[in-house]
Amino acid sequence: MKSTWCKDDKVVMRARGQNGISGVPHWRAESEMRGRKELTRAGAPSLLGRTAENLLTSEIARRQRAAVPISKEDLPELLRTTAIQLKATNRITGRMYNEDTNVSTLVNGFKRRAAEKGVPLVVKKGTRLAKQRADGVTVENIVEYRDKVVRQAQGHRRSIQKQ
Repeated sequence: MKSTWCKDDKVVMRARGQNGISGVPHWRAESEMRGRKELTRAGAPSLLGRTAENLLTSEIARRQRAAVPISKEDLPELLRTTAIQLKATNRITGRMYNEDTNVSTLVNGFKRRAAEKGVPLVVKKGTRLAKQRADGVTVENIVEYRDKVVRQAQGHRRSIQKQ
């Protein structure tokens, strides 16, 4: 790694299939001409920003510890909503995010960075069943539960109190 940074930029970049600057050390070309401030992986910064992404990652980790993980289906909507609220611009289309924007690239990058931080987005066993139960809850189901279970339990309690 260290020897790569000291090599001529043209040699290093040619190995990557790109054009480099001849006669300049790779570290100097990266620092002064390409604007890199750290010797980390190159690439565009995250769209949401470091602060927003750290907050989302910590919230996801907190929910996983509480046994209420975010499902894979909810993650794209969560990132899309966050991007809309931050008034972020989609780098591919050049337009602001809206409800119809494809966020698959954003989701994949977020998953990768979350895994690097030690927060893998894993659907645990039973999560889908719990989600089906939660999705199946309607007002009619709650009323039926109240009529069958709660009122019977209250009636049973009253009969015990009378004795």
